[in-house]
Amino acid sequence: MAKNSKLKGSGLRKWLFIFFSILKSGKYAAYYVIWVKFLQWLLWPLDVVFALTERFCCRGQPTKDLPVVFVVGIQRTGSTIVSQFLAETFPLFPIGNFSTLFHRASYLPYRLFSRFRQRGRKKCYRNYYGISPGMFAIGDAYEYWDPWLGRDHYRLPDLPDEQQAHRLARHLSNIHRACGQPLITKNNRNSLMIRFFYRLFPHAFFVVVERTPLHVIRSTVKASQDFFGKGRYLWGLMPQADFDPGRYENLQEAATVQYLELEKMIHRQLDDLPHDAYIRIDYDDFCRNPRRVQQDIFKRLKDKYNLSQEQVSFRDTPFAVSKRLDNTPLDNQIRSCLRKWNDRSHKPI
Repeated sequence: MAKNSKLKGSGLRKWLFIFFSILKSGKYAAYYVIWVKFLQWLLWPLDVVFALTERFCCRGQPTKDLPVVFVVGIQRTGSTIVSQFLAETFPLFPIGNFSTLFHRASYLPYRLFSRFRQRGRKKCYRNYYGISPGMFAIGDAYEYWDPWLGRDHYRLPDLPDEQQAHRLARHLSNIHRACGQPLITKNNRNSLMIRFFYRLFPHAFFVVVERTPLHVIRSTVKASQDFFGKGRYLWGLMPQADFDPGRYENLQEAATVQYLELEKMIHRQLDDLPHDAYIRIDYDDFCRNPRRVQQDIFKRLKDKYNLSQEQVSFRDTPFAVSKRLDNTPLDNQIRSCLRKWNDRSHKPI
């Protein structure tokens, strides 16, 4: 199997494949990816003007105890849907498409336009690999994070130095000041940086989304094929900088080891956090009973961020989930890989 590093040498081919995959998908959420890219190009002069103006009149300092919710989890665990739901039903301002459009500015566009955001109207939650439709929708917003964390969205980046971290904290604090609400952000790469973000924002709260290993690995294999074709490139987070999918027998085995190593990495980081700084939720439980998950999160946030129950739009209706038989040849191959590599107790598969 070719190493994932070779993707860097075929960047044009990769992006062309992704572009045509979006066009062929027939999904509105996928087309919104192109729309956001177009708006980003169209609005960049305004973003630059805002950013230059802020240098002279809006140079705020990082907010002590910034209230920010990080939704994290391994790719394909359902973290995007969970983050959409929380951003829509809790009084939280999302880092997403709007932050992508105005990633240089941190105060003026939020002060001017955040009032037009309407919360509590979504009836369904669509997304395309972390990109949600809607001007103020939450999403990966890589263009927002890239100036501090770099453009490799799959591996743990070099941690920002003290000056860069200060600028990042000030940027998010300015958004909080402009909107007057706690922030919520979702980005799978942030799952590799839980320790860093907790040190930078000691008042942060982490929502860790988990899902049955079989479903995550199967979906990762499918996503790899959607993004890179029927080749043997692996999509998603890499647990170590030198993680090489080419060491394994096939894509299913590489995705299995990827999942198990990422799970260990996330759990090790959570061990360093106080218990009141995070909550682990199971995606299937969330779909069956979203209100219970809301109540569990609200109990953690009501005093931490001074929230009232009237500010939360509780939902009793469960989310529909796709029904699979879980007995295809691919599933059996994944089960075999899990038995081979699972050297400690995991969730039932």
